[in-house]
Amino acid sequence: MRTLPRLVLGLALVTLGTLTVTDSAWAKKGASTTEKKWTAIVVTEIPEFDAVFAKVKAIDDSVDAQTATLNTARTNVNTTLAVAEGSALSEAIKGAVAAAGGKLTFDASTIHLKAAGDAPDSTKTTADALNGLVDAGTGTVKTCAELAAQAIALVDEVKEFPAKIKSIVTDPAALLKATPLLAKDMKATAETPARVQALLEAANAIFTDMKAAFAS
Repeated sequence: MRTLPRLVLGLALVTLGTLTVTDSAWAKKGASTTEKKWTAIVVTEIPEFDAVFAKVKAIDDSVDAQTATLNTARTNVNTTLAVAEGSALSEAIKGAVAAAGGKLTFDASTIHLKAAGDAPDSTKTTADALNGLVDAGTGTVKTCAELAAQAIALVDEVKEFPAKIKSIVTDPAALLKATPLLAKDMKATAETPARVQALLEAANAIFTDMKAAFAS
């Protein structure tokens, strides 16, 4: 049985192998990997519904946490490599490798950079920052692989909720209150697969940039 690190690396390598060698626009944006405002899950006070929507919220929380991890790693790289606004990360990586004068090499089997033992601290810091970004990317790919099917299944599971609410909530005032809350949670649930996909695309951009930086 493969160990967890090998599984994560395998997912990343599969992703890397299927990407087109082009500069991504990811490094050109601000601190956030996504700009879209997603709908948040709210409590409907209908236990049968809230039990399912809690699962949606758990996925959304996982996406938020992994996005924060990815953003932190990317910000560290942008700062360390002094990535200019509007420039592709792959170009910054190429510049850092050139500046290292042979003291910074790329291992395609692990998608990591290695600084020579006698390399200056700045080169070692560059390697650490880029390797941290790759690690965040591989973790994100694994997270998305686990969450994607769950998110799609939940979209299917809540389809019948609008038709069921009137049989569950018989008080007119309570129904009036619960209906818009249900609508909001339905929207949030429908968006969740796209949230996972957006995060996956942000991770894929890392491997696109790494591949482009070391393409011959």
